[in-house]
Amino acid sequence: MDKIDSLEKFNKDLQVLLRKKISNNNRKIAEYMLFNDKSIAFMTASELSEKIGVSQPAITRFVTKVLEYPSFSMFNNKMKQLTHYEITAVERQSITSFTQLETVETFLQQEIDNLQSLLKFVDDNQIDSTSKKIMKARSVLVIGARTATPLVNYLYFFLRKIRPSVFIHTTDGSEAYDVLEDFKDSQALVVMFLFPRYPKEMVSMLHYLENENFEYVTIADSKLLEKQGIGKISIITPITLNSLFDSYIPTFAFLTILLNIMSNVQFEETKDRLTKLEETYKTNQVFSKYHKK
Repeated sequence: MDKIDSLEKFNKDLQVLLRKKISNNNRKIAEYMLFNDKSIAFMTASELSEKIGVSQPAITRFVTKVLEYPSFSMFNNKMKQLTHYEITAVERQSITSFTQLETVETFLQQEIDNLQSLLKFVDDNQIDSTSKKIMKARSVLVIGARTATPLVNYLYFFLRKIRPSVFIHTTDGSEAYDVLEDFKDSQALVVMFLFPRYPKEMVSMLHYLENENFEYVTIADSKLLEKQGIGKISIITPITLNSLFDSYIPTFAFLTILLNIMSNVQFEETKDRLTKLEETYKTNQVFSKYHKK
């Protein structure tokens, strides 16, 4: 069986497999996976074996021999990735109804794994080139919607402290094109966030940026949209899929690293800008002072 690239293809491959002469265990596993294609992404090999009524080694053999994945964990991660683009909040709530302790342990371990996997997706050269591109652009427009809105606001808040002419847009809809029109032919750089479930307007906007030859940087969870020929994905940051709501801790971590690197790209200019900001804060008593009694 070919490697999985969509849930639809996965189901078709399982249907083809079930029309063949296969062992009883493999038939049980294939049938269960076919009718529970979304929930299996959130199950361990032992949970699957208990549900299906086969041994855990039988699950592992099916994944490695029939589905041709090096390990169950790689298969599981792939299914989570594919499921993530389609699963609804209601479906996820039913699937991820673990105990509180299991949820905390699973969640934290996934966060640790994702933070470590940043090293696989982002290297020093990539961070350096992205930092220079953002800092040297005439102006920067940061775009994102729905789940990406906190990420957009985080980058915007700190980026405008270290460079001028930073703008933001966080609303779905056609007015985004009005905003982009103002940046056409202005040597502006667009920084776009794209995360599942991908808002239709954001996907259309990425296609528009590519067709109109905008200079842009995209930060996403995978290369899926690029593989579909919609646009280029610059930076990949994994997100946690084990819980009812996604966690973007690795993306926030990446942005923090990026901001710190960017602050050194034009060191003297940034230092001068920060100094003036601190003077403004002091003059206008922006921050409260606490005194011990």
